[in-house]
Amino acid sequence: MDSKQRKASTPKERRTALIWCAAAIIVSLVMILALNPFRRTATPTPAASTGTSASSTPSPSAGTPAASPSATAGDGMFTGDAETVADQVRALLNAPDGAGIDSMSTLLYRHGHKDLAEASDVYDAIGSQRDDATIRRLARAWYAQALPTAAEARLADLSDSMTGARTAATQIGKLGLDGTDGCKAVPQATRTAERLVKAKSGDYQALTDAQQALTDAESTCAANLDATQLAKVFGTPQGTTAPDTSTPGTSGKDAQ
Repeated sequence: MDSKQRKASTPKERRTALIWCAAAIIVSLVMILALNPFRRTATPTPAASTGTSASSTPSPSAGTPAASPSATAGDGMFTGDAETVADQVRALLNAPDGAGIDSMSTLLYRHGHKDLAEASDVYDAIGSQRDDATIRRLARAWYAQALPTAAEARLADLSDSMTGARTAATQIGKLGLDGTDGCKAVPQATRTAERLVKAKSGDYQALTDAQQALTDAESTCAANLDATQLAKVFGTPQGTTAPDTSTPGTSGKDAQ
């Protein structure tokens, strides 16, 4: 047996050794990552345009170019095969989706344009397995008619909402509710919508954005008002009783 036995390491020496080992591993990993030829630099995603998110067109299936709701007569739109065109038309009809206002399809339906709301010519042709060129031509013809018709319907809806919006904007100022979440945006959204209505705008996208902005502002404002304020700003819905402002703690119900 070797008489020269190795001296046992002290706890301090073992801790120092561990620290140096860890440092060496970290340096090695950094060098490997730096020299890794397969490493990719992430491409930044462009930020969404301000003021258009509410009414942006939902993306169709992967690989399908999104169609712009503002394109003139569908020029440059509806490319690809029948399935791709079907996705593009469907995306337009369903936009804006879940945005608090009618989609193009619902809007056209409600204003009595059933064939346009269903893009009947396009989908009938797809069902009949017509050639792709014919389907693209029909889609462009449909859009050239559907877009201005939808703009007229959107303008009519926005025009109908102006009386209530102006009243709400005035009351918000009178009651000093500008600081309430959402309420400050109501007057500005009302002015924007009113300009489009007075100009009899035919810009479907601008009308849709204005209606969405006004709806969002009014909904947020209403959610942050008590029953009395709500009735003063937005009026009392039909079939309900106005809150009794003379008795504290009542909201249109008889005191028990």
